[in-house]
Amino acid sequence: EPGRGVRGFTRDPTQLQGTMLQTALRKSPQGFGFTIIGGDRPDEFLQVKNVLLDGPAAHDNKIASGDVIVDINGTCVLGKTHADVVQMFQSIPINQYVDMVLCRGYPLPEDSASNEEVSGGLCTSKDTSPSPSTSTPLDQQYAVPDGGTLSRQTAPVPPMTNGGRHHHHPHQHHPHLPHLSNQEGPEATLLQPELVSVALVKGPGGFGFAIADCPLGQKVKMILDAQWCRGLLKGDVIKEINRQNVQTLSHSQVVDILKDLPVGSEVNVLVLRGG
Repeated sequence: EPGRGVRGFTRDPTQLQGTMLQTALRKSPQGFGFTIIGGDRPDEFLQVKNVLLDGPAAHDNKIASGDVIVDINGTCVLGKTHADVVQMFQSIPINQYVDMVLCRGYPLPEDSASNEEVSGGLCTSKDTSPSPSTSTPLDQQYAVPDGGTLSRQTAPVPPMTNGGRHHHHPHQHHPHLPHLSNQEGPEATLLQPELVSVALVKGPGGFGFAIADCPLGQKVKMILDAQWCRGLLKGDVIKEINRQNVQTLSHSQVVDILKDLPVGSEVNVLVLRGG
């Protein structure tokens, strides 16, 4: 039937197979305390990946890994994209509540180690992941960071002149970052730390990337929509936004700077790459 798809996916809540549960979580400065995964395609559930220790979700003790997110504040999100949901979580002010309906009974996808977003501030995210908990997701998509706040998304810039041939190998500063596997092989070289200036334009859904806390400040945790952030790479540490040093700012402060920029505005971001 047309409404059903991957792993029993449906946009009709009445067709869900499992136990429905309802909860209300209060947003902390780090988000809602869980990470989300999925929503990479229109026929894929968004599910809780991990419940973060000591976060709002853990204290509430109702939601669990694998729970399908059905409804957020009265809006059905079955069939919504990862970015859509990250933005919904991110838009909720700190100390305000989110009412959620979830369905328990669907397994996590087998490749659930990737594309996780923290839910909360940016969501960030969507390590991950979003920012969101949810890592993250999630900018107008923000993804939630490793510690649990959502991150946002962010926009178009010319492709990198190096053709994307370099690997970014995380080392001492980012022992938890995975190696990027989508770069070209034999020619890949270890990047020396370098400062790179990237011009972005804010799209209708944000800047297309999620950020997360790291020892050096805020890093690009995940590329959510590459068309809006060509030139940025996962792992880039954001040093300046429009010549304003943001390395000493909190995750939520950086998120607010990006969020407050109007759609269509041009933004110059200085990042540290390969450190």
